[in-house]
Amino acid sequence: AREKLAEQGESDPVSAAHCNFFFAYAKEAKVGYKGAKQAYWLMRTETELDNLRTAIDNARLSDHYQVVAVKLVVALQGFWILRGYVTEGRRIVQSLLDIAELSAVAHVRAHCLYVVATLALNQSDHEQARQFLEECLHLRRPLGNDHDTAAALSTLARIALETGDAQSARQFEAEAMVLFKKLGFRDGEAIGYLLQGEIAILEENDEAASACFNQSAEVARQIKHREVERNCEYFHGRIALFANNLAAAEKHFSRSLHICLESEDREGAALALAWLGRTDIRTGKYQSARTRLSDALMAFNAFEIRLQVLECLFGLAQLALAIEQNEIAIKVVAAVLQSQQNSPTPLPRRVAQVQEHWLNHLRTVVEPSEFQKQWDTGREMDVNATIRLALTLPIPDSTQT
Repeated sequence: AREKLAEQGESDPVSAAHCNFFFAYAKEAKVGYKGAKQAYWLMRTETELDNLRTAIDNARLSDHYQVVAVKLVVALQGFWILRGYVTEGRRIVQSLLDIAELSAVAHVRAHCLYVVATLALNQSDHEQARQFLEECLHLRRPLGNDHDTAAALSTLARIALETGDAQSARQFEAEAMVLFKKLGFRDGEAIGYLLQGEIAILEENDEAASACFNQSAEVARQIKHREVERNCEYFHGRIALFANNLAAAEKHFSRSLHICLESEDREGAALALAWLGRTDIRTGKYQSARTRLSDALMAFNAFEIRLQVLECLFGLAQLALAIEQNEIAIKVVAAVLQSQQNSPTPLPRRVAQVQEHWLNHLRTVVEPSEFQKQWDTGREMDVNATIRLALTLPIPDSTQT
């Protein structure tokens, strides 16, 4: 069909019509990703994905439609994250940043930088995310668009949070919240309360964190922002798990999973599954833990979200110890800790304490020379080899406790 259009000299007008149609669709879908019909819009976009890819490619290659390509990637940012297409999204946005004519326009370059920074952050590529976002904020402040400036500040807050800098995270988010509230932008307000809660967790103030998550969830339910709502349930579950309240943890993680399944949120579903699996280990539900952690691991590996891959691997190492697969436990945890040491992102203190306590227990059940032998082997394993080993973990007997 493309060849016939070219023969008749109609390729350009048909391509333009196709691009305009799917740009209009993408703008509508962008709103839908955050509302009560999130599942509908995510599934519909999945169906139209090849058309949207074609529209971006055609716009990128056209002198007259390159800015439309930028607007399309801005609209698709939420889809790429929620459905696990982040690597593809980063590649596409980088191709737009490489076009000199687009990068010469401040607000256009700033949009591209914001999207690619958010996608990099999703994959725990904090250094690149920070570089892109600092340039984005530098470009946006003089333009006078408070919404765009607040979005950049809020995302910088998340980068600071995930790299252990609670003070900077609080400062960035406080400035963003002032702008969001001035604009009456409730999405930003819900995300702001969520971030404040995460900062409180980092500071080990769980009572303040719970209050923030309750505020965030209340706003999220009012505006039907399912992604924020599932995150609030997830973090309530983390707090309950820290407090060893396993029943409450399971309840919150299950609610988070239910929201994700209803709204077709693949990334969030994997996160909830991973932590339900960690909870299952603590309650002796080893078969369920094996299934949930393995499913979450495969999802995060496909999404290339490295931090969550390591979290799932550590969970499977804990399960291996629980079912007396000590050789697998030692090798996997050695590989995970080696990867964490090579990462510029520090572990929160409480997480590091849990890992140290568990590792000390592992040392007590294995003879020292054998432990060291398996440990040295594990430290030499890359992530892919570690995943393969972790997935050889046998399915536990349902009667095993």
